[in-house]
Amino acid sequence: MKEWFRKLLDSKIVMAVVSIVFGTVLIAERGAAVAFIVKLFGWVMVAAAVVQVIRYAVKRESREPGILASAVVCLIIGFIFVASPRVIVDLFPVLMGLVLIVSSAANIAGLLGSVFRNSFWTASLIFAILSLVLGVVVLLHPSAVADLLLVIAGFTFVVNGFTDLMMLSAFRSQIKKKD
Repeated sequence: MKEWFRKLLDSKIVMAVVSIVFGTVLIAERGAAVAFIVKLFGWVMVAAAVVQVIRYAVKRESREPGILASAVVCLIIGFIFVASPRVIVDLFPVLMGLVLIVSSAANIAGLLGSVFRNSFWTASLIFAILSLVLGVVVLLHPSAVADLLLVIAGFTFVVNGFTDLMMLSAFRSQIKKKD
């Protein structure tokens, strides 16, 4: 049992170090890290498409046209992500801003047209307006917002990794005391 627990701790140490390294790379090399992640996601989509085609070819009795169609969509999206990750990275914040604006505008319209005005109505309206403002900010400054989010994500990974290492150190000292 102790040996199993020590192996678990060792693997957690590796994951903590990976978290710290990944977070540091996200902070230091945001563009390269995101391009790598987008390309990786693209290759995953291509692999999913290949699996769908193989599944379609193997299962002759239950061939559904949707399987082949989803494989084609996955393949196209995957190749777009692999071929031009920078375009995807640049478009993502813009799309995020548009989604925030449209969703917030719909929420505001729904709230203003509502006849039910309970205690949550005012708070809901305030949050909908804040979301609309954030959507406009994201749309007007997409690269700055993307950079800020990546720095926050990187910092979170680094803090998480160090927290894991401190926790694992405490566990190890407890195990050594019991031995």
